[in-house]
Parts: sequence; structure tokens; C-alpha cells
Amino acid sequence: IAVSAAKLGAADFLRKPLERSRFREAVERSVSLPEEKPVLSLDGIPGAEWLKGTGDKIRILLKEMEAVVERDDDVVIFGEAGIDKASVARVIHEAGPLKHRRFVSLDLLSFARESSEAHFWSTIKELLEERFGETPLSELCGTILLEGIEGVSEHFTMSILEFQKNRKTGAGFERIDRAVRIVIAFSDPEKLAELEGRGLLSSFLKLNIPPLRERVEDLPILLHIYLEMFSKEYNK
Repeated sequence: IAVSAAKLGAADFLRKPLERSRFREAVERSVSLPEEKPVLSLDGIPGAEWLKGTGDKIRILLKEMEAVVERDDDVVIFGEAGIDKASVARVIHEAGPLKHRRFVSLDLLSFARESSEAHFWSTIKELLEERFGETPLSELCGTILLEGIEGVSEHFTMSILEFQKNRKTGAGFERIDRAVRIVIAFSDPEKLAELEGRGLLSSFLKLNIPPLRERVEDLPILLHIYLEMFSKEYNK
């Protein structure tokens, strides 16, 4: 019974008849526990299942993500190629104050040609335009995720980072909605280190996503999650 209670989340287990000292210790131990903020909700976010686990690496990442949610800074997310940075950005968006707004993902590689850069800036201007009146929240942008920055030209990269740096404080941005968060995803550690060394990312909060090979203790949990998910999907 004690084991079953613990698995269900019971903080302690007391047998009758109660011993006064044992009961006092149990109560004092419980009321003295520090209140922990709830872990970010991963439920209902497609593709975010891999962020579940109990290992130190994933716990640290989730705590860092919670700290990001509490601030309005722009964010750099680094993870090796193949790691789903978009789901991390979406979890942060859904936990933040602008969750009722749109989450927009832009692949910079689709704007890589010089002739396409103008289309990128017109898209950004439209997403960031401050709209007054009765515009529904669902039509406003809350988070913009930029992926593929390693594959665009140096000039294009510098333009994006310069824009990000000036948009909240610089002149000429009066019609810009400064509440929108910009998230840039990186997969190339050398490119990231280069830009950091030049001080071009100093205004960003940074998240480093651990690869799965560093989360061995989470594998049984993830295996169970995906087996259950696909068994239900394929009726197996």
C-alpha cells in the first residue's frame, strides 16, 4: 500500500495508531518543502513528447525554459542537426503571456536568394506591425521562429541581427509591436560561436538542447510514450 501511495504522489505514509512524534515530523517535513513552480506543459503540443523525462539534463533545460518564459527577451536555441528546435520554441510560446497570439516559423533558406530578401522583410514588417483597434489576438503575432540562419549570406545574417538589436529601442521602429519575441535556431556550433565572439548575440537569452545520447536515463520513459502513441495511432 505504501509503494502504491508513493507512486500516486503521496508525500508520506502513516500507519495507525498514529504516534504523535511521527505525525509531527511528517507534517513539519511537508509544510517546510519549498513551493516549486509547475513544469512547463508539454501536453497538446505536437512533437514535444521528446522533452519529457526525469534526468538531470532535461530537468535543467525545462528550468531554463521556464526562466525564458518569465522574460521578454529574444532567444537563441542551439541544438545539433536533427534536434527539433521548433517544438522548444512552441512550448515557450504556449507558456508565455502571448500564447493567444500566433506562432510563426520562417525558414530563412527560402529567402536566401538576394531577390527574395525583400519578400522576407515585407513578411517581417507585416508580422511585427503594431495594429490598433479591434484586431483579434489570434491574428496578431506572438513569436517568430527563424530557422536556417547558417545557410544564408553574411550580409543577410547581419541585417537580421542588426534589425533585432534595434527594433525595441531604435528610432524608426515606432509602428513595430515590441512585444513580439524573436527566436533564432542554430545547428552549427562554429557559426554560433563566431557570432557570439563578435558580440552579435549579447541581447539574446540562450538555450542549449542536450542530444538524446546524453539522456540515457530518459530512454525507458520515451520508449513507453512513443509505443503508446503509435499503438493507439495504428490500433496495435
